Amino acid sequence: MVLCAGGRPSLYEWLAVGGALCSGLALTFIRKLNRTDNLHVVFFSQSVCGLVLMAPTVCFAGFPATRTAWAAGLLLTFFDTAGQYFMTHGMTRTPVAAAGSLLMLSPVVSLAVGLFAFGETLDFLQVSGCALILTGGMLSVTGASAPARSGSADRGSGASSA
Repeated sequence: MVLCAGGRPSLYEWLAVGGALCSGLALTFIRKLNRTDNLHVVFFSQSVCGLVLMAPTVCFAGFPATRTAWAAGLLLTFFDTAGQYFMTHGMTRTPVAAAGSLLMLSPVVSLAVGLFAFGETLDFLQVSGCALILTGGMLSVTGASAPARSGSADRGSGASSA
């Protein structure tokens, strides 16, 4: 919706689109890996690969200089790691379509935090996008994915032991 709203998208908006595409691919791969590997092995590999990819960037960009920057970085790391763990755990028994819809709550949360914590304003497109996301998430959980969810229990790897 942001890209269609008018004007020429900035480089940073295109980077956000690239991040969304990568996240979508990651969801699919997580779902596939959870069929053959342990949840904690998948999460560990994501964490180790993330550290390896992040290390050169930090070496070139430098480390935070203030306590506030370190505190913010640690808080960000906590929420990012918790979110990644919850996502990986949730993907073990959630169809990709439903999980993708539920993970779209991320922009809604970001907009809400921006509104309440930073005093940012929401325009009509942002509010409309939030409404679409919330409606889609609700539909994916309550109605549209019910047949797929019952089929996912047939994987045979202890789905009935939940």
